[in-house]
Amino acid sequence: MPPQPERRWPGIVAGYVTLVALLALATTPLYLFATPAHKPLILRLAVATVAGVALTHLRKALRERFERQGNSPFERALAAVTTQPELASTFVDLRDEIRFGTASRGYFDRVLWPRIAAIAQHTAVAAAPEPPPGRLFRRGPSPAGLSKAIADIEART
Repeated sequence: MPPQPERRWPGIVAGYVTLVALLALATTPLYLFATPAHKPLILRLAVATVAGVALTHLRKALRERFERQGNSPFERALAAVTTQPELASTFVDLRDEIRFGTASRGYFDRVLWPRIAAIAQHTAVAAAPEPPPGRLFRRGPSPAGLSKAIADIEART
């Protein structure tokens, strides 16, 4: 666990003093032997290096402080995820069967229409109704055609 922020400042100050001293030690010979046109550039680079390290350190310290502080009630309210109501499994199964039955003629012929015909026979319909016609490209019946066929079965009962 890192020490408390109040106790870390002597080490931080010592680190910056060391950084400035090492940077001054490295740039002094460059500054002394540089032409007068390049001297401001050397100073700017040295100051930019210290400023870059300080800003990086400051950014890290602020991020740590915000993480320790936690989210405000406003941020927690924004992050709240609303749960969608759960649908009954029989409804989901029926919805998927109708979706797949209208998308694929093979699924309609092998799965959906035999179930519809079995329900029709259990409701005392004399003969099993004719399946609605399919659409182009081996697709099942349209939703309107399927609802019309189911309405015909309901009308017979």
